[in-house]
Amino acid sequence: HTFSQFGAGTLVPGVETLYSRYCLFNPLSLEKEEEHLKNVFGIADAFKRFFVDNRCPIVTPYHRALNRIREYSRGTGNRHGSCGMGIGETMQDMLARKGNALYVADFSDLIVFKTKLLTTKLYIESILKTIPLDLSNELIRNELSTFDVPVGEVYLAMANILDKINILDWIGVYNKLQSASIGVFEGAQGILLDETFGFHPYTTWSTTTSDNAIRIIKENGLGCEFDVIGITRAYATRHGAGPFVTESNLLQQLIGGDKYNPEN
Repeated sequence: HTFSQFGAGTLVPGVETLYSRYCLFNPLSLEKEEEHLKNVFGIADAFKRFFVDNRCPIVTPYHRALNRIREYSRGTGNRHGSCGMGIGETMQDMLARKGNALYVADFSDLIVFKTKLLTTKLYIESILKTIPLDLSNELIRNELSTFDVPVGEVYLAMANILDKINILDWIGVYNKLQSASIGVFEGAQGILLDETFGFHPYTTWSTTTSDNAIRIIKENGLGCEFDVIGITRAYATRHGAGPFVTESNLLQQLIGGDKYNPEN
């Protein structure tokens, strides 16, 4: 299983996932991952063990579509190497529209949630008008079809998932962390993609170091000692475009290909 939003500890009975405010939350992706965990591993309570900070921005299908269209429009030789999940577009949306962007907390008021989802779609459609689109490109046409899906359908799909998980405010997050005997902080992506330390523009819109974990420890008053341990595989890969300073054709031959790192 390739973990996306559930913590790797989900494979262990009783272990919970707390999705912090430094993460971007995609309810629809969570649903697909939960189905895989259920069908492959027989885990029936993954949703019950999933907790999300209501300060998390929500990634919508519209963000993801814009992300992919923007990347396709760059052409083969100018790709940034995006994973196409809408992360960068959601971060840009949050920075540009601030409180008008869509957050998990908005689900507490269904009218606000529906309204923000609609305004998010309209906002992204306005950005699309500024991008030269090659409509002969089938990939771009497929992503544009996302905007034909009624907002009501997207809302119902998201609401169905948000109803099944545990949504916490900052006090709930504080209490959850205070009551945990052991916590494992999981980051995202690799150091070469870090927004500060990576090779721009082949970077992600997030901090991939231990900084966010340390912030969570301090802002929740955990008062514990901690060690930062770096773990690597015996070999490294780079997802997407950009420099990879240790790349070696010899190692590629030894590995024989990595099915989780395809040319896409």
